[in-house]
Amino acid sequence: MRLRDFQLSLALSVALLAGIFLYRSLGVESPGVYVFQGCAARAKMGKAYFPVVRANSRKIEVNTGKGLSRTSYKSPCIAEPRMVLTDRLVEVLEMKCHASLNSEARKRSAKRSSGRSGGRNAKESEVRMEVDVSDRARMGNSVHLSCKIRSPEGIPEAYGLLVVAFDRPDPNTGSVPVTKRIAAAHYVGDLLEGEIMDLGLDFSLTEFPFENARYSFHLYSKNGEEMALTNSSGLRELSAEEYVELKLRLEGFQ
Repeated sequence: MRLRDFQLSLALSVALLAGIFLYRSLGVESPGVYVFQGCAARAKMGKAYFPVVRANSRKIEVNTGKGLSRTSYKSPCIAEPRMVLTDRLVEVLEMKCHASLNSEARKRSAKRSSGRSGGRNAKESEVRMEVDVSDRARMGNSVHLSCKIRSPEGIPEAYGLLVVAFDRPDPNTGSVPVTKRIAAAHYVGDLLEGEIMDLGLDFSLTEFPFENARYSFHLYSKNGEEMALTNSSGLRELSAEEYVELKLRLEGFQ
């Protein structure tokens, strides 16, 4: 082991032990912090995709590497999975989505899918979201999300990200499937403390196959902080020890 690696490992161990000792000395069993699989969004500007850093009621802002630029909510997005730590948990009371193909794209798709079987109903177990597909075409480019959520605290100017994940053959091997994640952002509005918010959001995406498509919804504060939903993938409340360890790792000790 190199000296630098040893020093980093030692610093992590000392900081971890100190954090655990602090929590135990204060009598804290659980910090009320959650870990889940979230998504980092990138929005398209020109020919490239840039990280989304925040949003408001009109525009989303991306970091181009030379500063912040604003772009429309209609901009195509892609999503990258990531582990998220947060102390914000929003309750999902109901969540359904309907995937379809808009009229212009339906005309193109009809030539490719004429005579194929009709739609299907499915339930996505990973995110516990009810999914309905009614088009005869095999491709879609539009998703309507209806859901009821309740936040324990007020969160102004929240926005959401609808992610569609599907498998495609690896372009290099042609056989091993790779997962592609396309997405679209939408302004949500103010979440009021303890009040149920009934949402109906329409998302326009680049075309995706209905077969094996997996849908998930992600919620963010106006400053880009992703909040946990009670149906977030991999959601788990952390113990004090787990919280300290993961926090240190995310802050660069590993």
